[in-house]
Amino acid sequence: MANQKTTITEPQREIPVRAEVDVLVVGGGPAGIMAARAAAGKGLRVMLIESRGYLGGNLTQNRIERLEAIGMVWSTSNDLWEQNYAAATQYYLEHGDLEVPIKYETPSGFGLGVWLGAQRAAHKAGELPQEQVERLDALGMDWTNRNDRKWMSLYDVAAAYYHEHGNQQDAAETRFALQEINS
Repeated sequence: MANQKTTITEPQREIPVRAEVDVLVVGGGPAGIMAARAAAGKGLRVMLIESRGYLGGNLTQNRIERLEAIGMVWSTSNDLWEQNYAAATQYYLEHGDLEVPIKYETPSGFGLGVWLGAQRAAHKAGELPQEQVERLDALGMDWTNRNDRKWMSLYDVAAAYYHEHGNQQDAAETRFALQEINS
C-alpha cells in the first residue's frame, strides 16, 4: 500500500489565463516581497498575490497609487466574483431567470449552478456583501432553497388544477412529484 500512488482526474475544462509569468509568489509579507524582488532582479516576470490588500500593510500610499496606475489588482476574489456574475448575467439573458440546474456548466466549463448555490448559502449565513445581493436581486435571484422553490412551483400547479377542476383526482403526476421533493 505504501507504494500505491493516488491520483485525481479532473474533467477537461477551459480556464482563462490571467497573466503569463515566470514566478508566482503567494503572500505579500516581508518574505514574499523579498522573493518577488529577488526574482524580478534576475529579469524574471513576477506576479505577487496577496489576499490582505496592499501587501500586508508594507506599502506606502504613494507606492499603492503607483501600482494602481499600472493596473494592479488587489482583490482577485472580487475579480473572480465579477467573472462569475458575468456568467450568471449571460444565463439570465438567455433563459430569463437564474433557475440554473445545480450541475449546469457554462460552455467554458464554469459550474454556474454550484456558484449560485454558494451565493445562496453565503446570503443565508449573512456573508454576502449587500452590493452583491442587490446585483443578483436585479437578475431575479430567488434566495430560497432549491427544493422549496421546486415544491412551491409544483404546489402552484396543483392549486391551479384544483381551482379549475374543483378536485385533485386527475392530478396524480403533481402529487407524486410533490411527495418526491418532500421525502
